[in-house]
Order: sequence, then structure tokens, then C-alpha cells
Amino acid sequence: MAQQVQDFDSLVIANKQCMLSERVLKSYAQEFLRVQPDKAASSLQQGIAELRSNNAALRQSASIDGTSLLGKQAKLIDQLAGIVAQSPSPDTLSQALGVSDELWLNAESITKTFHGTAPAALLSLASRQRMLTQRTAAMYFLQQTPLKSKALKGYLGDADDKFKNTMSAFGDHESDFPGIASNLELARLQMIFFDNAVRHIDAPTKEQMLSVATASDRILDQMEELTKNVLIRIQAQGQPTKTKHR
Repeated sequence: MAQQVQDFDSLVIANKQCMLSERVLKSYAQEFLRVQPDKAASSLQQGIAELRSNNAALRQSASIDGTSLLGKQAKLIDQLAGIVAQSPSPDTLSQALGVSDELWLNAESITKTFHGTAPAALLSLASRQRMLTQRTAAMYFLQQTPLKSKALKGYLGDADDKFKNTMSAFGDHESDFPGIASNLELARLQMIFFDNAVRHIDAPTKEQMLSVATASDRILDQMEELTKNVLIRIQAQGQPTKTKHR
């Protein structure tokens, strides 16, 4: 059981790498657009620092069977850090998007080393919600830059659909995981503001861009709590949990 608990902890950390890759990209785009620039700069630096510390923590985990993946992750983190250390421009934004996506996909490969039990699958689903909150916002902000494209809008729609489908799926688990009901309800309230702003993606006001920035962060906070609640419950049960997918 002790090894399984360590596996679950490492899975949450590995999944957080996916979220942080998108959060750094989102913050960098916000700096370019001057949407809460001071907060965005702080969030960017914190994101890079957490990417590095989490990578180091995973290297110490005996449950990880992906040394080469972790080595690649470290190089990608350094590459992304070098790009976002520069003043944002269309060129550096494009570079950041490319490296962020590569970093995210590599982190996804790391998380797959844990997918062997029902609890791990459920926990991964909860953890992925954190990434989706930041990816939707990152794509939204990039759509306001010279990188604007049909592809970016498509990425946003795909991430938003996955997030909402999983929210519905977790509604089926409220009785199994006491505490997540409030996380889901608070997240849904913020989604109202987020969705309203996204509907005006082609010609947003500054207020609507600010709404995306703040709502996505508040939804992230609730998804962090949801992940924590699921992790605590699974560790307490010490047994597989059936996952309902939609």
C-alpha cells in the first residue's frame, strides 16, 4: 500500500506538469496583451520554478519508469524558460506555443507509466482538469494575438468540451467523494463568467479578457481542491474505485 500511495502522489505531480506547461503559456500571452501583467509575470516565474521542482521530485520517485522522459522534460523546461525570459513578441509567442505543447505531450507520456489501476485512472482524470482550465485560457489569449488562427480556436473548443464532459462525469461521483460537490458547484459558477467572455472571442473587451484570466484561475483553484479530495479518498480506501466515463 505504501508504494501505491507514492504512485498516486507521483501521478498528481506528473499531471501537474501538464497544467504548468499551459499556465506558463497563458501567463506569457497575458504579458503580451497586458492583461494583469504583473500577476502574469509572477505566475510565469512561479510556473517555471514549479516545473523544475516537480521534475526533480519525480526523478526521486522509485515508481517512475521513464528516466529518459524526465530528462527530456528537464531540457524542454529549460528551453521554455529561455523563451519566456524574453519580452513577448509574435515570434517568441509562437516558439513558446510549440515548446509548451511538446512539454505537455511529454508530461502526458510520463503520466501513462501510472495508468494501471482504476483509482489511478480516476485520479488522472481529476488532475487533467487542472490542465484543461489553463489550456482553454491560453488558447483564448493567443487568439487575441497575431497568432490568431482557426486551429487555436479549435484547440480551445476541444479543451473546453473535454473539461465540461469530465465535470459531468464527476457529478456521478459526488456520493463517493465527500467534498467534491462544493468544488464542482463553485467551478460551475465561474464557468458562467468564463463562457460568457469566450462567446465574444472574436472581438473581446478588456473586461472580458480580464474575466477569462480571473475565472480560469478560480476554476483551477477548485480543480486543485477536487484533485486533493479524490487523492485523499482513494488513499483512505486503499482499494480500486470504478470510474464512470462519458
